[in-house]
Amino acid sequence: LDMAQYASAPRRAAALIDGTDSSAFATVLGEIEELAGLHRYETAARLRDHTAAAVETTWRGQRLQALAAVDELIAARPDGRGGWELAVIRHGQLAAAGCARRGVPPMPVVEAITAAAQTILPAQAPLGGALVEETALITRWLTGPGVRIVSAEPGYASPVGCAARWVEWAATARSARLAARRSDTDLDSAADDLDDRYGVRRPRRPHAEAV
Repeated sequence: LDMAQYASAPRRAAALIDGTDSSAFATVLGEIEELAGLHRYETAARLRDHTAAAVETTWRGQRLQALAAVDELIAARPDGRGGWELAVIRHGQLAAAGCARRGVPPMPVVEAITAAAQTILPAQAPLGGALVEETALITRWLTGPGVRIVSAEPGYASPVGCAARWVEWAATARSARLAARRSDTDLDSAADDLDDRYGVRRPRRPHAEAV
């Protein structure tokens, strides 16, 4: 790195974390392809695995931050019996919850639980002071089947340059890593069987990674 590139590194890292620019992932994917083209498969596989973990971690943080930035979000999820589970979420924390059973108009229930919801003031801390575990649980709930956003103030969205576009690639990379490990395990088991059968200890081959 030259001085200009080194000086810009913190800015580019902040942009990646904030979700304003994820081009760094595109650069690394290009490096992985280049390594594979040079038949440096193990090096490419290691870089692939590190990059996949970085994508997943970055995307998780961006999702949590997006929810923590919302002043108030009201959501409804089918309860499986014809009614609705209702939640009032403020700055990534559960402020109130309720249920509109089958046949009960949900909006009056929404208005009632919203009026009684806990007041949550964000702190000068990561996620505004919300617990990571709680915000992550709420995020998973919001992405469940049938969930509807009743309202969100000032809005609920991920940054334009977030890591979401690389999530599918990361999942494919993770599957490739697991497949390679299963293959190695199967080969080692077969070698152990031969060892037991013939009483010969065979040298183990180094684990290979699929790219």
